[in-house]
Amino acid sequence: MSSFYYYKLDILYLCTMEKITPSISKRVYQQIEATPVGQIFGYADFKLSDQQQLALAQSLSRLTKKGVINRLTKGKYYKPKNSIFGPLKPTESEIVNSLTESNNTITGYVTGLDLFNSMGLTTQIPNVITIATNKVLPKKKIGVYRIKYIKQNTIISKNNIPLLQLLDAIKAIKRIPDTEVNTTFQLLVDKLRKLDDKRKLEFLKEARNYNAATRAIVGALYEQYFPELNCSELENSLNPLTSYQIGISSKYLPNKLKWKLT
Repeated sequence: MSSFYYYKLDILYLCTMEKITPSISKRVYQQIEATPVGQIFGYADFKLSDQQQLALAQSLSRLTKKGVINRLTKGKYYKPKNSIFGPLKPTESEIVNSLTESNNTITGYVTGLDLFNSMGLTTQIPNVITIATNKVLPKKKIGVYRIKYIKQNTIISKNNIPLLQLLDAIKAIKRIPDTEVNTTFQLLVDKLRKLDDKRKLEFLKEARNYNAATRAIVGALYEQYFPELNCSELENSLNPLTSYQIGISSKYLPNKLKWKLT
């Protein structure tokens, strides 16, 4: 019989010996039983009060000891998928989802080499997962994965993540490995061309929250490739005495000197 069957028989024991209320035990049991294999969850997913956290911790601890769930890291658990080689740990995408979403709310997104690789901007495979969030968070390690957080000043939402990821690539254009600045620039222009005018305007709005060099690249790019869209706000936000050494060829950005790009 399944581990859940034996756990169900133990609910009465938990209630009497460990002073866990039947309602909490049943709720924890039912929610975990309904959780897909491999999905990562934590205390917050049970939506219990502060007074009920001890009961929750005891219930999760007992489930872990029985092998029904596994502990991934502090406060994070998952239902293992069994294979002929033993229990399988969550995939990278499942770990990323647990780090970028909480209580059905988006809290971050993938950036850095993972993003640039998925966008076709580099062939290099990262050994660190980089997550952009609105809060400063410490580095951590989850299983074999090292996690690094970077601060994103713009409020993150499901709608603007694709735009922020494009802006992150523009911001990092000189630092993306195994590629050349002009090649990366052309690929990014092609991606922006696929946006409709509404999204292009949203992109301009998001660009205002990035550093001056990124604003200069976006402004020059829009003036050259999308002249029908007004980018004067970006131009006015720049210091006319500051130049930005990026390395984009005048072949692809003839107006670069106007925007102080060298």
